[in-house]
Amino acid sequence: MHPNFEVQLFGAIGDLERIFGGDIGDIAHLILQTANKHYHDKNVKVISRDEELISSHKPKLILLSTTVFGNVKYSGLSSKQIFGVTCPYESSCIWSCNRREHFSTADAIIFHAYDVQYFHESVPDRREVKKNTVFVLWSDEPATIIDYKLFNKYYFNWTISYKLESEVSVASYGLYSIVKEKSDEIDQWIYNQFRQRQTSALWFVSNCDANERLKLYHQLKRLFPIEGYGRCVDYYPIHLCTSKTPCETRYMMEYKYYLSFESNTCSGYVSEKFWKALSFGLIPIVYGPKKEDYIRIAPPSSFIHVDDFDTVSALSEHLFQVGNNYTLYASYHQWRSKYSVIIDGVALEQIRMCELCKRLVEQKSQTTYYTNMFEYFNDGCEK
Repeated sequence: MHPNFEVQLFGAIGDLERIFGGDIGDIAHLILQTANKHYHDKNVKVISRDEELISSHKPKLILLSTTVFGNVKYSGLSSKQIFGVTCPYESSCIWSCNRREHFSTADAIIFHAYDVQYFHESVPDRREVKKNTVFVLWSDEPATIIDYKLFNKYYFNWTISYKLESEVSVASYGLYSIVKEKSDEIDQWIYNQFRQRQTSALWFVSNCDANERLKLYHQLKRLFPIEGYGRCVDYYPIHLCTSKTPCETRYMMEYKYYLSFESNTCSGYVSEKFWKALSFGLIPIVYGPKKEDYIRIAPPSSFIHVDDFDTVSALSEHLFQVGNNYTLYASYHQWRSKYSVIIDGVALEQIRMCELCKRLVEQKSQTTYYTNMFEYFNDGCEK
């Protein structure tokens, strides 16, 4: 097992100030500057000056106006539980789920896209809130699941999503962090994995509607050994192996590769399957979003992208070469000597809510709003 495999809550993160002011923060800042210009030029996201927006020392009130996947979220939790004990802005924000009491006074109001569409949660008129209240759309679902045309008319100010161009975008499905104390065992760990794991790939899949990735799976399986589990690829439910079970852990520790095939090509959509593969010590074979989307968020030299190969045969040959050559295999794991992966759901959400609070506290005298949410989330999605 990798020396940093067991990640305690914020154990590998340390002080959150590093995320917003250190290596990850600096990289994300440069990415956002470039990426947001793309959306400003396309007139999808507009910024206007508003001199009435002034800073205040009063804590910011954040209201979660809808349910999240049908459940009331964060109700009864303390600020430390929501924003994290190491969040430097934790005392600067107050969280509420009481729509009736705080709707007209909130500084930011969050609406969960899935619940607005499927549970018919309402988005009230802005005249019901105070001036300069920030309307936030929270959605980590791709455009294949959410009909974002429904949200164009609301002119949301901010988004919380997997897209790095969103105002809150850090740690949607995973995050890598600098390891404070480097382990002397990493080289031995890599060698042990090379010797113990099979030169083959693993795939858990349940969405059978993504035809292109299923086609690629069957093409690659004819040339390279792949063990597939799920209703799309095996004798389901005989081989039922669900997430976060001993069964999943056992299989994830046996193979050298994992097929982190996304169900769509939407820009920036890199889901938990990628991060989970890294955390279990596998090399992700990725397909869907462009390679650049992975480079922007992933540890260096940590994955194999299908687009780097002209043919499936060439991909298969490379997988055999890496799986049978220790030097090549180790090159995909050297990042582990410097970084650790965080996939703990509670920790990731605390980072995101901390980022939201930070944005509110440091809000500038300008108003941002989305004129075309559909185009924003459909960027890169193949029809």
